[in-house]
Amino acid sequence: MSPHFLEEMLELRIEIEELREGGDPVALAALEKQLQGRRGRLITEIAARFSEYEPLPSSEAKRRAILVGVRQLLNTARYIQGQLRDLRADREENT
Repeated sequence: MSPHFLEEMLELRIEIEELREGGDPVALAALEKQLQGRRGRLITEIAARFSEYEPLPSSEAKRRAILVGVRQLLNTARYIQGQLRDLRADREENT
């Protein structure tokens, strides 16, 4: 993962914590919706990459590059899913 992305995830975690401490359910719900949208876009991108990958012959060198890209997208999606899980857990603790 790029340092920029990891820094973004750390900032997001801090934002979640601040929103949780502030007890603003509207802001928490808005952030959850934003993260769900981002996760949805990642899943769409992963599907598009697999659509590129599947028709290529097994000898095609481009296949490996596509799989590397898919792996990066999956890692990103996993981080976003973790943030969503933490956000939801924080919301459940406050209800």
